[in-house]
Order: sequence, then structure tokens, then C-alpha cells
Amino acid sequence: MMRVRRLLALGLALAITSGAVAATPDAAAFPSGVSTGSSPLGRVYVGKDGRTLYGLSLRSVRARTSLTLTYCTGPCAAAWTPLKAPGDAKPVGSWTVVQGAQGPQWAFDGSPVFAFNADAKPGDIGGDHWKDLFLALGYIPPKPEIVAPPSVDARLTDVGYVLADSGGRALFASACASACGARTPFAAAAASLPVGDWTILRDRDRPQWAWRGSAVFVAADASSTDVAAGDVLLTLSTERQ
Repeated sequence: MMRVRRLLALGLALAITSGAVAATPDAAAFPSGVSTGSSPLGRVYVGKDGRTLYGLSLRSVRARTSLTLTYCTGPCAAAWTPLKAPGDAKPVGSWTVVQGAQGPQWAFDGSPVFAFNADAKPGDIGGDHWKDLFLALGYIPPKPEIVAPPSVDARLTDVGYVLADSGGRALFASACASACGARTPFAAAAASLPVGDWTILRDRDRPQWAWRGSAVFVAADASSTDVAAGDVLLTLSTERQ
């Protein structure tokens, strides 16, 4: 079954926000000529001409015909161009080589990859859901390794990977001291020990985690990544700076 990887506007090109530099995709994990680009769906895989790449859902094909990898002939071949692979191509990450109707071509997570001929320019996604057979291939960066307390994990959101507590609530650092308003402290266990840039503030009602000396708090709920002016959302970028 094709796993469609989508993003809702991840800023993966180099950008500086809140003093953080966002991560860039690792080109070594793609076949030659494949990279990532922007689209209304977010970050997607693109071919060397910058146009969106799509995966053919073999599951949907099987429901209609006995053909699978060699399905795209006739009208399909007139509308779609396979992402051809050299005869000596080797698998790269989630990318493998399959024998399509027009010869060796790349597949992503097992789904043959194509470009939609009617897409005129980079960013076009006219082939998404074409006859319920093709879906744009969204790029999701690999989950980062982090140096943080055991209860902290990296969670993918519409602003990229953010550090979150065990309940999935985003974490943010604040320079506030005693007057922290309605912010909810990110509590530390009494026996917690410092790790990396993380320390424990013990001069308050209960131990609280701090990141680079600034008290850490948790967002109101798991769907929120909004922080007040002056506060810093803890993302992959800030964690590695």
C-alpha cells in the first residue's frame, strides 16, 4: 500500500526565524535528479525540471485491472511520464527501481513514480488524485536525533519538527522569571539530572526544566505552536544551534 508523505508547508529551505536556521533535505537520500520543491500541499519531491513527482497507487490499480507495474500505457502514458532509472541504478533509501511499462523506472515506497505532463511549471499539482490513481509525493524529513530529557520527543508540525512533552504539547523557552502569566511550566522530576543544554530550575514551587538557562513551558494543547512575543519555540533548529 502506498504511503503518501505529505507536509503542510514545512519551511525546509535555509531560513532564519526566531534565531533558528531550518534544516535542508539530504540530497544523498534521493536518486540523481530528484530534489524537493514547494507546492500548495507543502514540500514535495520534484524532478530535475522542478515539476512535482507523483506515485501511482498500485492498490488502486489492482482494484481495476490485473496489471500493476505495467499499467500506465495508452491514455495513461499520454498523460504521464515515468521517472526513468538507469539500468545500473541502485536503491536509495525509500527509492527502488521497478520494471514499468516503458522500462526501468524509479518507485518510491513501492509506488512507481511519474511526472504529470499537464503540469506546466514547478509547484503545479494538477495530477494529484488523477482518476484516484496518482498522488503527489510529499517530502517529510527524517525524524531528528535530539539531546534532551527522556520525556522530550520531536514532533512534526506545520512549522517543522518541534520538541514536545510526552503528551505531544510543544515546548517553548521564556526569559520570564516570576511573572510568567498563564504559562504552564515544563515540570522536572525531583531526581532529574541536567542533559546537554537542559538544566533544572529548583528555585520555584517545583523543579522545572530550563533550556540554555531559560525556563521551559508547554503549549496549551497538542495542536498549538503559537508562542508569545519574546518566547522561543523549541524546534530542531533551536535545539541544534
